[in-house]
Amino acid sequence: MLIEEIDYQMYKRMITIFGSISEIYRQSQNKELFQRKIYSNDIVISNKIYSQELKNKADIIYTNLLNQDIKIISLDSTLYPKKLLNIYNPPFVILEYGDVISKMRNQKMIYFYENHLSKFGKKVYQYFNYHIKYKMLRIGEKEKSDIFVEKENILDEKYVNRSQDNRIIIPHSKNSLEMILGLTDYLLIIEARYNQDTKNMVNNIIEQGKEILVVPGNIFNKNHYFSNYLIQEGATVLLNKYDLDKFV
Repeated sequence: MLIEEIDYQMYKRMITIFGSISEIYRQSQNKELFQRKIYSNDIVISNKIYSQELKNKADIIYTNLLNQDIKIISLDSTLYPKKLLNIYNPPFVILEYGDVISKMRNQKMIYFYENHLSKFGKKVYQYFNYHIKYKMLRIGEKEKSDIFVEKENILDEKYVNRSQDNRIIIPHSKNSLEMILGLTDYLLIIEARYNQDTKNMVNNIIEQGKEILVVPGNIFNKNHYFSNYLIQEGATVLLNKYDLDKFV
């Protein structure tokens, strides 16, 4: 059975009722008994999930992933990153390409916020990045990150991932930045203008109880307005690369 677009709360309820993903699948083979059980627990699911066409599609996707050595990690798995449970609506399945999860367990994760860097910002980025690369793992969507989070349409039965190692792949319906922030331990802001996207990102990190590290900047430069404001509001100030060592 392939369940599309089921949110986290419903997924948790189904796990509580059935016990595990494999048990959901096993019991779904008998449509009448399965429907009776979910209806008795006030769960309503579209009839389209029972179609043979959808089951065939799920089998194709599953085979494709196994052939590419992509590990399927569901929310009830002991391998599922516990940090992701702090986000509002964690994905009930993630795909691991390479030995990513064990690396995240052994090292702290940091996300550099570095949009539209000035010359000053690029110099600061190089300064901190060189110091940090052997001590913490960088997580992001860019190739220079140690661990990449990619948003892809895994529900396409022709889906083929040609990525290299060290990637976490999530369904296309999920927000990859939300995943990155969920997996990260610290957000390092080099420069930040004030805009709604940056504000939402910062609020997301604060709600998760994680620390924001900020490099102070020129008060006359709009690139530094929001980052300086965050310092005023209590963010941790980084004055040199050695300030990072206490977070490793």
